[in-house]
Amino acid sequence: MKILTEIAYDGSAYSGWQVQRNAPSVQNTLQTAAETLLSSPCAVTGCSRTDAGVHARQYFCTLESAALDAFPLERLPGALMRLLPPDIAVYGVRRVDGGFHPRYGAVAKEYEYLLSTADPRDPFAARRVWSIAGEAPDVGRMAREAAALEGKHDFSSFCSAGGKPGDRVRTVYYCRVTSAGGAISIRICADGFLYNMVRIVAGTLYEAGIRKGSGVKEILDARARSAAGRTAPPWGLYLNRVFYDRGELEKTIEDHRA
Repeated sequence: MKILTEIAYDGSAYSGWQVQRNAPSVQNTLQTAAETLLSSPCAVTGCSRTDAGVHARQYFCTLESAALDAFPLERLPGALMRLLPPDIAVYGVRRVDGGFHPRYGAVAKEYEYLLSTADPRDPFAARRVWSIAGEAPDVGRMAREAAALEGKHDFSSFCSAGGKPGDRVRTVYYCRVTSAGGAISIRICADGFLYNMVRIVAGTLYEAGIRKGSGVKEILDARARSAAGRTAPPWGLYLNRVFYDRGELEKTIEDHRA
């Protein structure tokens, strides 16, 4: 049986989602809990690879094991939670077809990047936001540059070295910058993301806010990583939402345009 599982996690203690040989990962932690619960091998496949220190408010993965056939699904989230550390939560499960893949079945993903201008910086948020204490970027300018990312573009300038070669054209459905109470939020939704794309977007928009670097349109046209801004640190990044239903995606896009 294959089960689609919705989880959330604080990535501070992990090397990322993907299993690493000599470092803890979210995937391995969840797999160990599932195999302990089921007393059987369990394949765990994720919807995305997140880097070390990156968080997820909504993340989907599949659990696949013959032992799941005999396990009551309504009991599975609570049973897994009792075996998982407190920085990983299980929100829900449902059965899916054997051919379903949590990555390729997704039609879009939304990320949020958080910056804080609080001075002094908050030590309790040190691994959850990018602290730019004492600096006050122009949020209006950031928002205007963010709007230039929307649409279908070649995002080569927003891909770190080491990214997979191939097509780097992606469609950004919306990119919004808002601020409240010393916090700045960058929220971006697209049909796919390149390696470190959101962190480079965040670093570039931050630099736009302090009037450094080129405009986003010029950066896109350059198609070179050197044209964009810095890569923002991982701990401000959250996988915020994963869309499997196109109707739900279209409604969300309309809500952001309203």
